[in-house]
Amino acid sequence: MTKIFTKYTLIISITTFLFSACELISGDSDDDNSNTTVDKLHVKFINTEGSEFTISSIQILVMGVAGELNGPDGEFSDNILSEGTTIAPGNHYIFDFEIPNSYYSYARLGVINSENNQIILNEQEGYTNQYEGTITHWGGDDRTVNVTLIENKTTGLIMVRSWGEWAGIE
Repeated sequence: MTKIFTKYTLIISITTFLFSACELISGDSDDDNSNTTVDKLHVKFINTEGSEFTISSIQILVMGVAGELNGPDGEFSDNILSEGTTIAPGNHYIFDFEIPNSYYSYARLGVINSENNQIILNEQEGYTNQYEGTITHWGGDDRTVNVTLIENKTTGLIMVRSWGEWAGIE
């Protein structure tokens, strides 16, 4: 009886091992811990005191793994700012968006100009930047971004004077 029990135990163990190995090889595991799982990034977006314009729109375009030149992963998002919300110089806005860990994104900004009209920066005639700056999901799930916006006195274009981003919330 012990030989039969040992024989069946051995067969069941080998069968279980083979099914587990097949699952690992095929990648059909429900426990997929790949690098592309979508995570939320918590962002504090600061319009610095040195800015000359109020931000009225932030749109995000997820690009792919940081350090690699990828095409966009979709299209620009709708405005991240809540309806009617703006970020005046010296103020900030906190938001979350979905982006896999180690991915980067580009931001496109809209501002209120001196005539109280919304201007999307890269839609200005003669504007050369396609995107304003990056927001990267690495070093943690919290990110601080700051931007300074000015009017170029020579061209009259509203542009980004400085853009910074780092891990953590300040």
